[in-house]
Amino acid sequence: MRRIIKMLLEKHQRVHLIMADANHDPASGAWLREMFTAFFENEPRITVDNTAGTYYMVEHGETSLFYHHGHRRKLEDVDSVFAGKFREAYGRTKYSYAHIGHKHSDQLKSTNLMKVEQHETLAAPDSFAANSGWISNRSAKVITYSKRFGEVGRIIIRPEMVLR
Repeated sequence: MRRIIKMLLEKHQRVHLIMADANHDPASGAWLREMFTAFFENEPRITVDNTAGTYYMVEHGETSLFYHHGHRRKLEDVDSVFAGKFREAYGRTKYSYAHIGHKHSDQLKSTNLMKVEQHETLAAPDSFAANSGWISNRSAKVITYSKRFGEVGRIIIRPEMVLR
């Protein structure tokens, strides 16, 4: 991850790191946040979100971005948690997007409050998923947000694209 963050710095002026906690290993989010804060303490272009909670927000001009693993709230009702928890930022922004994972499959829901997207994972199925019949594609998305216009671009990357 340190190498990836350094690669991001080669392309971007600033990098903001969120280590969202999850049900798989709730303690790791805490020590990873502290570790990356220490690793990059002398790099002013990197900020690490040290929020101890499970809901995260980034205000980017007129665009608000919300993140939650998806293990406490589902696609259907996480929007109201974000709008309530981050009321001031939500009220200042024109475009709002929420991102969750947890279920490892893609789904998009537009609500009266924001667009909520559940993402599939890059990880290969583990034993539990494979034996339980959980089947999903694998991908990562690079989503570009404008400060003034919300989402303006999207690239989807699949594991087989980088194996060559």
